Amino acid sequence: MAKLIWAVIQEGDADAALAALRAHKIGVTQMSTSGGFMRKGNVTLIIGVDEARMDEAITILRESCQTHVKVDGLPPLRPAAGDDLAAGAAVFVLDLCNDQYLPVGDAGGKT
Repeated sequence: MAKLIWAVIQEGDADAALAALRAHKIGVTQMSTSGGFMRKGNVTLIIGVDEARMDEAITILRESCQTHVKVDGLPPLRPAAGDDLAAGAAVFVLDLCNDQYLPVGDAGGKT
C-alpha cells in the first residue's frame, strides 16, 4: 500500500532534507508554510512512497531535521541541557488506497 508522508520541518533543515530525499530518489513536494506547530518559518514536505520505503524516508527526515534551541531574534542553535527546544519535525503518515494514488504521465511524455 502506498503511503503519504506529510512532514512539517524547520526552514533551516529544508535544504538538507530535500537533498537527502532526492539523493535516495524519493519524490518530494515542498510547500513554504508558517505558524502552527513550530510558530516560525517552516516547510511542509509531501512525500509519496511505497510502504517498503516508508521507514527509509522517515529515517532520512530524522537524520536531516534536528531539534533546535528556541531563542527569539536569533537563528536556530543546537541544543544543550536545559534549553527551550523546538521540535525537529512533525511527521504524519497516511495510507493511500490504490484508487487514490494516480501517477500522471511519465518521463517519456506518455499519459
